[in-house]
Amino acid sequence: MLGSQIEKHAGVGSRATRRGVVHVLVAVVLAASMVTTVVAQDKSVPEEIVLTVGHSTVVRAPWPAIRVAITDPKIADVQALTPEQVLVQCLTVGSTDLILWSEGEKQSAQRRIVVRLDLESFQGNLKKLFPTAELQISGSGDVMVVQGLVRSAADAGQLKEYLDKSKVSYVNMT
Repeated sequence: MLGSQIEKHAGVGSRATRRGVVHVLVAVVLAASMVTTVVAQDKSVPEEIVLTVGHSTVVRAPWPAIRVAITDPKIADVQALTPEQVLVQCLTVGSTDLILWSEGEKQSAQRRIVVRLDLESFQGNLKKLFPTAELQISGSGDVMVVQGLVRSAADAGQLKEYLDKSKVSYVNMT
């Protein structure tokens, strides 16, 4: 009798055990649905192509494209070269989307175009123009930040002139 009462309270068929199993199953189902949702969302995230201002690249379409568009023509320009190749030319810092459509618009593809400043080129140019200066270039969005030391007031004036002519927004912290 005592043995059956113990089995009843902690036994396999008890109500508390069934509730515990149900809670575990619900948690597993919820976790699985969240994973499925994340995987599904990843498929909708467009491929990102990172480029620099003034450069261009050819993007290959996954199938012959009959129409192409760029969502922000101030950031980049797009031109269909062939049904499978699209030229993207980067105009200014920012991001935009390239969208491709198949014949009959049965399929579409989207690529995220991210355009950044060409900081490496600026750093190289400054090293050539001011070989004795200790200058570092960094970026913050569409603004170039110049830090360091120049050796003379004349160099400081030439640096300012160079930065003004570059037509890039900048902060001069020299």
